[in-house]
Amino acid sequence: AQAAFWVTILIGLMQALAIAGATQISSALHGVIDPILSYLPNVIGAALIFGIFLIIANVVRETLKAVLVFGDGMPERFGLATGRVNISGIVASVAFAVLIIIGAIMAFDVLAIEAISAPANALLTDIIGIIPNVLAAGVILAIFVLIGRFVSNLVLKTLPGTGVDSAVSELGLLKGADSGLTASTVIARVSM
Repeated sequence: AQAAFWVTILIGLMQALAIAGATQISSALHGVIDPILSYLPNVIGAALIFGIFLIIANVVRETLKAVLVFGDGMPERFGLATGRVNISGIVASVAFAVLIIIGAIMAFDVLAIEAISAPANALLTDIIGIIPNVLAAGVILAIFVLIGRFVSNLVLKTLPGTGVDSAVSELGLLKGADSGLTASTVIARVSM
């Protein structure tokens, strides 16, 4: 409010000087004020764009949290974690961050500050290019963890029947270890 007051006073002063015939002072003030006033719509536009993206990002984040909450227990069900994992929160936060970055870049584009918007656009392009690779890596990692768990369980159920545990026990290789530790357990953990 105070800035608007002083801008109004300055514009009024410039008009008064022009009417009074002090054109040199008036033209100097115009030279300073006109670029600022001509840039003001860009600032307002950038603020509006960023504000809209902020609202959209918050809505998307909360929606994803609510919709993906069913997935929080999946890692535990598949044996990938010992407790619930906040998958919905992670996905929602990533989506929020990406939308905020997009909004900020669009706001900088409206401001027409090339020194900021060009590298920011390159950053956004890199981020968007990386997302499929990260998702693919996550899927591949999850698949291999599941395969590892399967192999570990297979080894744990198969080896005791082959006599490996009794042979290792007779050799005394696990002497002094925990009483529940068997050779098949060790091999199953290593195979994981």
